[in-house]
Amino acid sequence: MPEKQLQEHLFQRIKEALPPGKTLVESISELLHVSSDSAYRRIRGETLLVLEEAKVLCEAYTISLDQLLGISSRSVMFENVEINSSQNDFKMYLLSILNELEQLHSYRQKNIIYITNNIPFFYQLCFPPVFAFFYFSWMKNTVQHPEFLQKKFSPDCLPVEIESIAKNILSCYNKIPSTEIWNTESVNGVLVQIGYYLQTGVIAKPDAAIIYDGLRKAKHVF
Repeated sequence: MPEKQLQEHLFQRIKEALPPGKTLVESISELLHVSSDSAYRRIRGETLLVLEEAKVLCEAYTISLDQLLGISSRSVMFENVEINSSQNDFKMYLLSILNELEQLHSYRQKNIIYITNNIPFFYQLCFPPVFAFFYFSWMKNTVQHPEFLQKKFSPDCLPVEIESIAKNILSCYNKIPSTEIWNTESVNGVLVQIGYYLQTGVIAKPDAAIIYDGLRKAKHVF
């Protein structure tokens, strides 16, 4: 594809992703730190973008440069957020999800396709006891946070700040059209994990009952 045509295609993709009230000229001018006149010249194709400028624009609007160049029409772009044993990193993980959702929500055309073997993350957020259990399990087993290694589960283990961010994530997710593909074993995995914690004494029966009750309420949403 000729350079000028590629540039036109890129600007069309950006135009489709612009948040309400923002013009293409404003966005290009701000991101590339150029005047409005210079932005217009790039949009009209009078000035060709250099590779670094294309990179900046693609990163800002989550556009795959490979797909834009036609390197592979079957590729899918994704980002991985690494989590370590810091509680602050879990908070940053949630904030990164919120940021991605807010950016997606600003697009005119958007849709989420969610494929999972477990209860979808966003459904966990609907019920605090269920989310508290997943948070505890994540901190204890996945990242092996030192404070959680010998700790027993408590329904009130969720930090207030984490719970607040989770509510914002759920609110934003509910505003975006989505298609969810569930596995028939989605709920069973949670039940097995609760059973294991009961056997090993990590969770008390009354607390397990609270989680089960949350799952029962959640089934009406499922």
